[in-house]
Amino acid sequence: MSEISSINAVGSVPMDKSNEDAVGTILDKKYSVLVVADGLGSFQKARESSRMVVDSVLSTRPFDADELDLKKTFTRAQKLLLSQRDEIQGSSDENIFGTTLICLVETEQKMFLAYAGNGSAWHLRGNFSCTANSDGIPWSANNLLNPHSFRHRGREVLYRLLSDDPDVERSRPSVLSIDKDPYYGDIVILTSDGVDSADQQRFGKNQKGTWLRQNEILLQLYNYIHEWLKSTSNFTPSGLEALIMDFLFQHQDSFQDHASIGILITRECISYYQREHHKK
Repeated sequence: MSEISSINAVGSVPMDKSNEDAVGTILDKKYSVLVVADGLGSFQKARESSRMVVDSVLSTRPFDADELDLKKTFTRAQKLLLSQRDEIQGSSDENIFGTTLICLVETEQKMFLAYAGNGSAWHLRGNFSCTANSDGIPWSANNLLNPHSFRHRGREVLYRLLSDDPDVERSRPSVLSIDKDPYYGDIVILTSDGVDSADQQRFGKNQKGTWLRQNEILLQLYNYIHEWLKSTSNFTPSGLEALIMDFLFQHQDSFQDHASIGILITRECISYYQREHHKK
Protein backbone atom coordinates (compact mmCIF):
# COMPACT_ATOMS: atom_id res chain seq x y z
CA MET A 1 0.00 0.00 0.00
CA SER A 2 1.33 3.42 -0.89
CA GLU A 3 1.68 6.21 1.62
CA ILE A 4 -1.40 8.30 2.31
CA SER A 5 0.48 11.65 2.31
CA SER A 6 -2.72 13.51 3.14
CA ILE A 7 -2.68 16.19 5.82
CA ASN A 8 -4.88 16.62 8.87
CA ALA A 9 -4.98 18.91 11.88
CA VAL A 10 -7.23 19.95 14.75
CA GLY A 11 -7.76 23.03 16.87
CA SER A 12 -9.92 24.06 19.82
CA VAL A 13 -10.73 27.23 21.74
CA PRO A 14 -12.58 27.39 25.08
CA MET A 15 -15.46 29.59 26.14
CA ASP A 16 -13.77 29.94 29.52
CA LYS A 17 -10.66 28.66 31.26
CA SER A 18 -11.85 25.03 31.18
CA ASN A 19 -12.31 23.62 27.67
CA GLU A 20 -14.71 20.68 27.72
CA ASP A 21 -13.86 19.73 24.11
CA ALA A 22 -10.99 17.40 23.22
CA VAL A 23 -9.39 16.74 19.84
CA GLY A 24 -6.68 14.51 18.41
CA THR A 25 -5.05 13.22 15.23
CA ILE A 26 -2.96 10.40 13.83
CA LEU A 27 -1.11 10.75 10.52
CA ASP A 28 0.36 7.38 9.61
CA LYS A 29 1.81 6.05 6.36
CA LYS A 30 -1.23 3.80 5.85
CA TYR A 31 -4.05 5.79 7.44
CA SER A 32 -5.01 9.06 9.06
CA VAL A 33 -7.39 9.70 11.96
CA LEU A 34 -9.31 12.77 13.17
CA VAL A 35 -11.18 12.80 16.48
CA VAL A 36 -13.42 15.50 18.00
CA ALA A 37 -15.27 15.07 21.31
CA ASP A 38 -17.52 17.52 23.15
CA GLY A 39 -17.77 16.88 26.89
CA LEU A 40 -21.34 17.51 28.01
CA GLY A 41 -21.71 20.21 30.63
CA SER A 42 -24.64 18.46 32.30
CA PHE A 43 -22.23 15.74 33.50
CA GLN A 44 -19.91 16.18 36.47
CA LYS A 45 -16.69 15.45 34.61
CA ALA A 46 -17.31 16.72 31.09
CA ARG A 47 -13.72 17.77 30.45
CA GLU A 48 -12.27 14.47 31.61
CA SER A 49 -14.88 12.54 29.57
CA SER A 50 -13.93 14.04 26.22
CA ARG A 51 -10.19 13.70 26.87
CA MET A 52 -10.45 10.07 27.92
CA VAL A 53 -12.47 8.95 24.89
CA VAL A 54 -10.18 10.79 22.46
CA ASP A 55 -7.13 9.15 24.06
CA SER A 56 -8.90 5.79 23.91
CA VAL A 57 -9.63 6.14 20.20
CA LEU A 58 -6.11 7.28 19.37
CA SER A 59 -4.64 4.29 21.22
CA THR A 60 -6.55 1.92 18.90
CA ARG A 61 -4.17 0.26 16.43
CA PRO A 62 -4.23 -0.57 13.64
CA PHE A 63 -6.71 1.53 11.69
CA ASP A 64 -6.22 -0.20 8.33
CA ALA A 65 -9.32 -1.13 6.37
CA ASP A 66 -8.95 -4.91 6.84
CA GLU A 67 -9.22 -4.75 10.62
CA LEU A 68 -11.25 -1.58 11.13
CA ASP A 69 -14.23 -1.91 13.48
CA LEU A 70 -15.24 1.53 14.73
CA LYS A 71 -18.20 0.17 16.69
CA LYS A 72 -15.75 -1.78 18.86
CA THR A 73 -13.62 1.35 19.15
CA PHE A 74 -16.60 3.28 20.55
CA THR A 75 -17.58 0.43 22.87
CA ARG A 76 -14.02 0.33 24.24
CA ALA A 77 -14.15 4.06 24.97
CA GLN A 78 -17.55 3.67 26.66
CA LYS A 79 -16.24 0.89 28.88
CA LEU A 80 -13.32 3.09 29.88
CA LEU A 81 -15.73 5.74 31.20
CA LEU A 82 -17.67 3.05 33.05
CA SER A 83 -14.52 1.67 34.67
CA GLN A 84 -13.45 5.14 35.76
CA ARG A 85 -16.81 5.68 37.41
CA ASP A 86 -16.36 2.47 39.40
CA GLU A 87 -13.08 3.83 40.77
CA ILE A 88 -14.72 6.98 42.16
CA GLN A 89 -15.57 6.45 45.79
CA GLY A 90 -19.06 7.36 46.93
CA SER A 91 -20.36 8.18 43.43
CA SER A 92 -24.05 8.98 43.24
CA ASP A 93 -26.63 7.39 40.96
CA GLU A 94 -26.21 10.30 38.55
CA ASN A 95 -23.93 9.83 35.55
CA ILE A 96 -20.51 11.38 36.05
CA PHE A 97 -18.99 11.07 32.56
CA GLY A 98 -20.62 12.13 29.29
CA THR A 99 -19.40 13.24 25.87
CA THR A 100 -20.11 13.19 22.16
CA LEU A 101 -17.58 11.58 19.84
CA ILE A 102 -16.82 11.99 16.13
CA CYS A 103 -14.10 9.93 14.44
CA LEU A 104 -12.88 10.00 10.83
CA VAL A 105 -10.47 7.34 9.55
CA GLU A 106 -8.90 7.65 6.10
CA THR A 107 -7.36 4.62 4.39
CA GLU A 108 -5.90 4.28 0.90
CA GLN A 109 -9.22 4.06 -0.95
CA LYS A 110 -11.90 5.03 1.56
CA MET A 111 -12.88 7.22 4.48
CA PHE A 112 -14.90 5.94 7.45
CA LEU A 113 -16.95 8.28 9.61
CA ALA A 114 -18.33 7.19 12.99
CA TYR A 115 -20.21 9.39 15.44
CA ALA A 116 -22.39 9.38 18.54
CA GLY A 117 -24.13 12.61 19.53
CA ASN A 118 -24.11 15.85 17.58
CA GLY A 119 -21.73 18.28 15.89
CA SER A 120 -21.03 18.21 12.16
CA ALA A 121 -18.99 16.35 9.55
CA TRP A 122 -18.87 18.29 6.28
CA HIS A 123 -17.64 16.55 3.14
CA LEU A 124 -16.45 18.78 0.29
CA ARG A 125 -15.13 17.99 -3.17
CA GLY A 126 -11.62 19.34 -3.40
CA ASN A 127 -12.29 21.67 -6.32
CA PHE A 128 -14.94 23.75 -4.48
CA SER A 129 -17.24 23.56 -7.55
CA CYS A 130 -19.37 26.33 -6.11
CA THR A 131 -17.65 28.42 -3.46
CA ALA A 132 -19.44 29.97 -0.51
CA ASN A 133 -21.45 33.08 -1.24
CA SER A 134 -24.44 35.03 0.03
CA ASP A 135 -26.82 32.30 -1.17
CA GLY A 136 -25.42 29.73 1.21
CA ILE A 137 -22.90 26.91 1.43
CA PRO A 138 -21.36 25.32 -1.68
CA TRP A 139 -23.63 22.74 -3.29
CA SER A 140 -20.59 20.45 -3.39
CA ALA A 141 -20.56 20.36 0.45
CA ASN A 142 -22.75 18.04 2.50
CA ASN A 143 -23.08 17.47 6.24
CA LEU A 144 -22.84 13.71 6.76
CA LEU A 145 -23.66 13.88 10.48
CA ASN A 146 -27.34 13.41 11.33
CA PRO A 147 -27.46 14.23 15.08
CA HIS A 148 -28.62 11.66 17.61
CA SER A 149 -30.94 14.14 19.31
CA PHE A 150 -34.55 15.12 19.80
CA ARG A 151 -36.35 18.21 21.03
CA HIS A 152 -37.57 18.17 24.63
CA ARG A 153 -38.91 21.23 26.44
CA GLY A 154 -37.25 23.60 23.99
CA ARG A 155 -33.79 22.05 23.94
CA GLU A 156 -31.90 19.26 22.21
CA VAL A 157 -31.48 16.02 24.14
CA LEU A 158 -28.98 13.40 23.00
CA TYR A 159 -30.11 9.79 22.93
CA ARG A 160 -26.73 8.49 21.82
CA LEU A 161 -23.49 9.54 23.49
CA LEU A 162 -20.58 8.04 25.39
CA SER A 163 -21.15 8.00 29.12
CA ASP A 164 -20.82 5.80 32.20
CA ASP A 165 -24.25 4.33 31.48
CA PRO A 166 -23.80 0.51 31.36
CA ASP A 167 -26.18 0.32 28.37
CA VAL A 168 -23.66 0.06 25.51
CA GLU A 169 -26.43 0.62 22.97
CA ARG A 170 -26.38 4.31 23.92
CA SER A 171 -22.80 4.53 22.67
CA ARG A 172 -23.35 2.62 19.41
CA PRO A 173 -22.20 4.95 16.61
CA SER A 174 -23.59 5.61 13.18
CA VAL A 175 -20.90 4.54 10.71
CA LEU A 176 -20.53 5.65 7.09
CA SER A 177 -18.10 4.53 4.40
CA ILE A 178 -17.09 7.04 1.69
CA ASP A 179 -15.16 6.30 -1.50
CA LYS A 180 -12.44 8.88 -2.05
CA ASP A 181 -12.50 11.12 -5.13
CA PRO A 182 -9.46 10.13 -7.26
CA TYR A 183 -9.24 13.39 -9.25
CA TYR A 184 -10.36 16.43 -7.23
CA GLY A 185 -9.78 14.83 -3.86
CA ASP A 186 -11.75 15.34 -0.68
CA ILE A 187 -11.91 17.71 2.28
CA VAL A 188 -13.67 16.70 5.50
CA ILE A 189 -14.36 19.15 8.32
CA LEU A 190 -15.37 17.84 11.76
CA THR A 191 -16.76 20.31 14.30
CA SER A 192 -18.18 20.32 17.79
CA ASP A 193 -21.63 21.86 18.13
CA GLY A 194 -20.05 25.12 19.27
CA VAL A 195 -19.20 25.64 15.61
CA ASP A 196 -22.02 23.81 13.84
CA SER A 197 -24.66 21.11 14.29
CA ALA A 198 -27.75 20.30 12.25
CA ASP A 199 -29.92 20.31 15.39
CA GLN A 200 -28.90 23.91 16.13
CA GLN A 201 -29.49 25.55 12.76
CA ARG A 202 -29.13 29.26 12.13
CA PHE A 203 -31.16 31.26 9.60
CA GLY A 204 -30.43 34.41 7.64
CA LYS A 205 -31.49 36.36 4.54
CA ASN A 206 -29.54 36.48 1.31
CA GLN A 207 -29.16 39.61 -0.83
CA LYS A 208 -32.55 38.94 -2.43
CA GLY A 209 -34.27 38.86 0.95
CA THR A 210 -34.86 35.09 0.87
CA TRP A 211 -34.56 33.30 4.20
CA LEU A 212 -31.95 30.53 4.12
CA ARG A 213 -30.70 27.99 6.61
CA GLN A 214 -27.00 28.70 6.89
CA ASN A 215 -24.09 29.19 9.24
CA GLU A 216 -22.06 32.32 8.51
CA ILE A 217 -19.06 30.93 10.38
CA LEU A 218 -19.01 27.89 8.09
CA LEU A 219 -19.28 30.09 5.00
CA GLN A 220 -16.23 31.99 6.14
CA LEU A 221 -14.37 28.78 6.98
CA TYR A 222 -14.99 27.36 3.49
CA ASN A 223 -13.59 30.48 1.84
CA TYR A 224 -10.70 30.50 4.32
CA ILE A 225 -9.72 26.94 3.35
CA HIS A 226 -10.22 27.58 -0.37
CA GLU A 227 -8.00 30.66 -0.41
CA TRP A 228 -5.35 28.87 1.66
CA LEU A 229 -5.26 25.93 -0.76
CA LYS A 230 -4.84 28.26 -3.73
CA SER A 231 -2.10 30.36 -2.18
CA THR A 232 -0.07 28.22 0.22
CA SER A 233 3.04 26.22 -0.53
CA ASN A 234 3.02 24.80 3.00
CA PHE A 235 0.88 21.67 2.56
CA THR A 236 1.81 20.29 5.97
CA PRO A 237 -0.12 19.39 9.14
CA SER A 238 1.53 22.33 10.92
CA GLY A 239 0.45 24.70 8.16
CA LEU A 240 -3.13 23.40 8.35
CA GLU A 241 -3.13 23.61 12.15
CA ALA A 242 -2.00 27.25 11.92
CA LEU A 243 -4.93 27.96 9.58
CA ILE A 244 -7.41 26.34 11.98
CA MET A 245 -6.13 28.15 15.07
CA ASP A 246 -6.00 31.49 13.26
CA PHE A 247 -9.60 31.01 12.15
CA LEU A 248 -10.78 29.97 15.62
CA PHE A 249 -9.15 32.91 17.37
CA GLN A 250 -10.44 35.39 14.79
CA HIS A 251 -14.02 34.14 15.32
CA GLN A 252 -13.85 33.28 19.01
CA ASP A 253 -16.43 35.90 19.99
CA SER A 254 -18.95 34.36 17.56
CA PHE A 255 -19.02 30.92 19.17
CA GLN A 256 -21.73 30.08 21.70
CA ASP A 257 -19.81 27.20 23.26
CA HIS A 258 -16.37 25.61 23.28
CA ALA A 259 -15.39 25.39 19.61
CA SER A 260 -13.35 22.65 17.96
CA ILE A 261 -12.48 21.96 14.32
CA GLY A 262 -10.69 19.05 12.66
CA ILE A 263 -9.82 19.07 8.96
CA LEU A 264 -8.63 16.33 6.61
CA ILE A 265 -7.32 17.22 3.14
CA THR A 266 -6.55 14.16 1.03
CA ARG A 267 -3.45 13.61 -1.09
CA GLU A 268 -5.59 13.80 -4.24
CA CYS A 269 -6.91 17.23 -3.24
CA ILE A 270 -3.39 18.53 -2.60
CA SER A 271 -2.27 17.16 -5.99
CA TYR A 272 -5.19 18.92 -7.68
CA TYR A 273 -4.24 22.31 -6.21
CA GLN A 274 -0.61 21.79 -7.06
CA ARG A 275 -1.61 21.12 -10.69
CA GLU A 276 -4.10 23.97 -11.00
CA HIS A 277 -2.74 26.74 -8.79
CA HIS A 278 0.93 26.08 -8.12
CA LYS A 279 2.36 25.51 -11.56
CA LYS A 280 5.89 26.84 -12.02
